[in-house]
Amino acid sequence: TTTPVATTAPVPTAILGTQSSSLMLTPIVGVRYGQTLNLVSRERPKHFDVHQEVSSSLIAWGPGIVYSRLLRIKSGQDVESPSLVVECDLCQSWEQIAPDKFRFLLRDDIRWHDVPPTHGRKLTSRDVAYSYKRQMTPEWPNAVLLSSIDSINVIDEHTIDISLKVLDSDFFIALADGHSKIVAQEVVE
Repeated sequence: TTTPVATTAPVPTAILGTQSSSLMLTPIVGVRYGQTLNLVSRERPKHFDVHQEVSSSLIAWGPGIVYSRLLRIKSGQDVESPSLVVECDLCQSWEQIAPDKFRFLLRDDIRWHDVPPTHGRKLTSRDVAYSYKRQMTPEWPNAVLLSSIDSINVIDEHTIDISLKVLDSDFFIALADGHSKIVAQEVVE
């Protein structure tokens, strides 16, 4: 077998399935694709619900890595660690439209996997609103991450407004946290 070599070739993040050619992998000579990645952890998640589980063996190392977030912590060779700089993952951009209100514009090239029950449909702002409202369920362990959110309003298919109860300097970090995954309602149901 050959050993993969670090390269500057673009690699996609774990997004929800996209048809954008800009996110396709550039083949790297000597690397075998389509293999199995085995991870070892001392933890065993109680279940696979990414909004109700705090275990890093699910969220960061296990099945949770296939879910995306609205924002993510920027990483890469050009980022000096430690860094808490956030960047868009599923969003295209955001703006602060009031001291306590933010508008996010979603990318229009994101699709769920082409399997039932999502059948490759496009990601919408309703998916983001559903995910955050679900995560905010009282008594769930990850609800506290989004506790500063007052309201989540779907403006259109690709635009969502989030208003805060109080100004929160950690708001963007909470959205980029590995527990703040976006899920499809029909999959949960």
